Amino acid sequence: MRVKDAVRILGADLSKPSKMPGFGFSIPADACITGSKLALIPGTPCHKCYAKRGNYTFSSVQAGLNKRLTNLNHELWVDAVVLLIERRCKSKGVSHFRWFDAGDLQGLWHLRNIVKVCELTPHINHWLPTQERGFISKYLSEYGSFPDNLCVRVSGVKIGSPPPKLHAFNGMVKTSSVGSGAGFKCEAKSRDNQCGPCRACWDTNVPNVDYYQH
Repeated sequence: MRVKDAVRILGADLSKPSKMPGFGFSIPADACITGSKLALIPGTPCHKCYAKRGNYTFSSVQAGLNKRLTNLNHELWVDAVVLLIERRCKSKGVSHFRWFDAGDLQGLWHLRNIVKVCELTPHINHWLPTQERGFISKYLSEYGSFPDNLCVRVSGVKIGSPPPKLHAFNGMVKTSSVGSGAGFKCEAKSRDNQCGPCRACWDTNVPNVDYYQH
C-alpha cells in the first residue's frame, strides 16, 4: 500500500494538533455519542468544546473530519492507519500518537480496530481520551486488558469535579479531569499551550491528568 492509497482509505491524512508532539486522528465533535449529550449541559467540558471552535471550523478541516468519519468502516482501515502512523511519525522523529483530538469512539468495533493499530505499532505510544465508558467496559470484559503502549483515559463529566471513579476497570484505565486540582496538573498553559517535553497523558503510571479549561 502506498501513502496516497492510505490517505484515500482514511478519507484524509492524519491530523497534526499544534499542541501535540506528534500526530493524531480526529473526526467531527458532533459525532461524539456521549459528548453530544454533555455538550447540552452547562458546566461540562463538552459544553464549550474546543473542537467546535477556532481552526476546527475551517471548511478544509471540517471536510477532513467528515471524510475520516465516513471511511471508518473501510475494510483496510487498520492497515492504512498503521502505514500512515509509521511513515508520518518516522518522518518527524516522534513516537507519540493521540486518538481523538476531536471526536470519540463510535462503537466497540471502533475500539477493537484502534487496539489492532496499537498492537501493530508497538514502538509508538498511544493515548486515547474518551467519554465512552460503555465501550471500554465491554472491551475489557471481552479481552481483559489493553496493549502496554495504549493509555486509555476516561474523561470527567463536570468541570471542577474529582476524577472519575473507575473501580470496575481494575486499574486498566486512567482518568482525566478539568479543574479538579487532583493528580498531575497539565503544564501546557505555562508553555504557550504546548506539551513541550511533557508526556504525562500517554503515561500509564500517571493515574489522573488535570487540565485547565480551554
